[in-house]
Amino acid sequence: MGQALKEFANAISPPILIPLTIAAFFLFLRYYRFFTRPKVGLGLLLLVLGLFGVAMQDTHFREIVLKADNVPIVLLMGSVGFFVWLSLHQAAINDARAEEGKPPREKEESSEKVLVWPDLVYSEFLALILLSVFLIVWAVAIEAPLEPPANPNRTPNPSKAPWYFLGLQEMLVYFDPWLAGVVFPIFIVKGLIAIPYIDRNPKGAGYYTLRDRGFIIPFFLFGFVILWVLLIYLGTFLRGPNWNFFGPFEPWDKNAHPVLNNVNLSEIFWVMLLNQRIDVLPEFVREAPGLLALAFYFGVGPALGPFVFKRIWPGKETFPRSALAVLGILIVLTSGCFLVDRSLGQQIDVRKAALDATDAAQNDAYWAEMVAMQKTRAMLQLGMIGLTIGSMMVLTGIACRHFMEELGFLRYSLAVFFCQFMLLLVMKMLLRWLLNLKYLVAIQKWNV
Repeated sequence: MGQALKEFANAISPPILIPLTIAAFFLFLRYYRFFTRPKVGLGLLLLVLGLFGVAMQDTHFREIVLKADNVPIVLLMGSVGFFVWLSLHQAAINDARAEEGKPPREKEESSEKVLVWPDLVYSEFLALILLSVFLIVWAVAIEAPLEPPANPNRTPNPSKAPWYFLGLQEMLVYFDPWLAGVVFPIFIVKGLIAIPYIDRNPKGAGYYTLRDRGFIIPFFLFGFVILWVLLIYLGTFLRGPNWNFFGPFEPWDKNAHPVLNNVNLSEIFWVMLLNQRIDVLPEFVREAPGLLALAFYFGVGPALGPFVFKRIWPGKETFPRSALAVLGILIVLTSGCFLVDRSLGQQIDVRKAALDATDAAQNDAYWAEMVAMQKTRAMLQLGMIGLTIGSMMVLTGIACRHFMEELGFLRYSLAVFFCQFMLLLVMKMLLRWLLNLKYLVAIQKWNV
């Protein structure tokens, strides 16, 4: 594999890869009838297998992928992708039949009589034999991932949780342990339990469809694919020593990445923008910018759908093309601010280095220029935070704009709250990668 392609793949992982994955997720759902055509699906499969085969030529990539602990994760990624495609393929068939006035394919197939013996038992027995052969070959070919006895004087770096807890371990990077380890999992479980009570639409029961369940299916898939499977992928393949991000073709050198200087929103607002000391401010005054941002996100956001976006996009389509264009504009603006912010940061570093090289008469001029650039950069960063929060609010409002009249106020509020809660994790991930933003609100045990 060419060195230029390896460097490109390393460069986009994960700050650019994750937004692209989320965009591809919604694009796939928006045009699911096209992407689930058999020929298109076969082309996507061959493309993925081809890229995977080429990537396996790299020694580091092959070492990570073929590690005994990671082989099941590779199978997980492939099986999840295939079965999501297969279910949406069947949904596309039923949605096309519904437009033609025909019943779902499952209704016609249910009229066919299938006997337990020999039909069902024969199929299950054949599956049992094939799976047993597969597991035996796996056990012989790949050694069990047993490690030496635990040694408190020599902890592994990185120290990773079991694969099913890697999502929670990734959340610890962006939130207080109390929130990431207790509050968020409770809300995730309760949100999944509440889905049948929030959306009591009888359509879609017993057959595959996306048109009749245009909100709840993308809602569940986003939580499952993006916030669980994708986080497992990040923790398994891209998190290396010191829990730093490494590209798929980048050696895991614990000294390769410098220590990041993470800042809180309060520091950007009070120190960088207003040049004020924050150690003398009361806690709630210091964190007022973050508290107001969260209040705006959770307070104003739910009202945008039924009162604003419903009038702009009155159609029943979950994600209209023009709405996706608005989201695209917000993403482009955020990306532009990010590039300017990086350029200003480099110029500020040059000014700091020059302060030591100039005489006392010039120091004041350099310092004044650097402070002005710092304020400009703070305004840019606050603008990026506002655009990111606004993008999540727009995304939620567009998806939920018709549900006030369908669900009622209480169930609508719960649905929007769970959507915003899921997107809060995505928002914090993006802000950490783009701005090194540690917390929006830094209050003891409630760091968000």
